[in-house]
Formats: sequence, structure tokens, C-alpha cells
Amino acid sequence: AAAPGFGTSTAPWAEVREFYAAWETFAEVAARAGVARTFRSPRNFPAMTVFENILVTVEQAVYRKSSAWWPHVNKAGCIERTEELIRSVGLIDQSFSFASGLTRYEQRCLEIARGLAMDPRILLVDEPADGMNTQQQHALALRAIVLIQQTHLGLWFHSLGLHRRIRMAC
Repeated sequence: AAAPGFGTSTAPWAEVREFYAAWETFAEVAARAGVARTFRSPRNFPAMTVFENILVTVEQAVYRKSSAWWPHVNKAGCIERTEELIRSVGLIDQSFSFASGLTRYEQRCLEIARGLAMDPRILLVDEPADGMNTQQQHALALRAIVLIQQTHLGLWFHSLGLHRRIRMAC
């Protein structure tokens, strides 16, 4: 006989699959509606450079928006967009540094650039200043103000400390 919960009963797993399918649908709907998000702990690709991390996301965004077959995606346009995003988050000097070697502030900027690569109307940023010192938090608040002014993007921060810093900087 099978161990309890293995092989004989699918009820709990059916609920998990249902929940996952609903979440996947929600994520896809949110992306189509122009909502992107970052996570509390940066989810960058550590073995890739800053440039590669952003390029992969830009290519994915272009591919999802177009009906083009992958080899026909405008790669030169993707590279230009990647360079623009790197400049916008202030990581130009780290373009070819591996994500694993970045400071917490730089990793957060990289993740924000990856969120922006999806061309959202609203970017949800979860605890952006988590694990940063006061100077880094202030720099991130100033960077957020510049991004809002440049992109006319809605940035939604889940962080009380950063809200205060942004208000003080304005």
C-alpha cells in the first residue's frame, strides 16, 4: 500500500494545482494590464552580468508583445533598450559585473531595471530598502524620484521608510 498522501489521494494536490493555475492567470492578466513587480529579495540571475540580466528581460518583454518568431525579434532594439535601462538606474559602471558581486543597493537597482524592462504602467516594488544602510536608502529614494519624473510611471513601494525618504527629498 502507498504511504498516506502519496499516490492514492489527489485532493490536496488538486487544490494546489488550482491555486497555482489561478495565480498564473492573475500574473499574466496583470502583465497584460501593464503591472510588473519586484520581490523583497532580489531575484536576479547571479551568474549573469547586469547587462545580460536586463537584456534577457527586455527580449522576453519584446517577444511576449510581438507575434514575431523568436529569431525575428529586433535584437539591436533590445540592446539599445537594455543600455537605456542600465543608465536610468545608474548601473553603467557595473554593466559587465556579475549580479552576484553587486551590493544590495545595486542588486535592487538591477531588479527595478528588470521590472522596467517589461514596460509597465505600474511597477510594484516590495520592500526596496530592506537590508540597506541609510545612505543607500536615500540614494534609492532619489533614484525613484528621477525614474518617476522620467518615465511618468506609477511606482508603488511597499516600504514605510522609503516613503518618508521620498517625501523628505521632494
